Amino acid sequence: AARRLAELPFRLVGATPSRATERLRESASPNLTFVPVLAPDALLEEYRRARVYVQASLYEGLPSALGEAMACGCVPVGTRAGGIPSLIGDTGVFVPAGNPDALATAIRTAYADLDGSKARDRIAQVFPLERRRQALQTIIRELAENQLGRD
Repeated sequence: AARRLAELPFRLVGATPSRATERLRESASPNLTFVPVLAPDALLEEYRRARVYVQASLYEGLPSALGEAMACGCVPVGTRAGGIPSLIGDTGVFVPAGNPDALATAIRTAYADLDGSKARDRIAQVFPLERRRQALQTIIRELAENQLGRD
């Protein structure tokens, strides 16, 4: 997709050294920058600078990075794998997995036509911090009760 959109900058954040990363780096277009794993504050700045966040997964759970990017106002582009549709809802663009032409078209659409505030609002409304805090407390309480019941 980056090669098809040479006029746009792409950043792959979290590129850890590996054979796969090196193969990707060797075939990458000049507009793709590889960024190592970042500290939370630096990652937050990456999200805030970006207009579009792409999660083009073949398999996925509920991707926290996608939700974080949306909370920062990035327009989401993603496949319909796993929990991606639950996060994106109607705030972004869906693409078929493994189709670089469709991905490039979706990214161009997201850059040109969509507003990231809709994605940010969706995260705040559907996944509010208080609800997540309560769910985490419930899980911890249940785990503790189960552990105490075994002892």
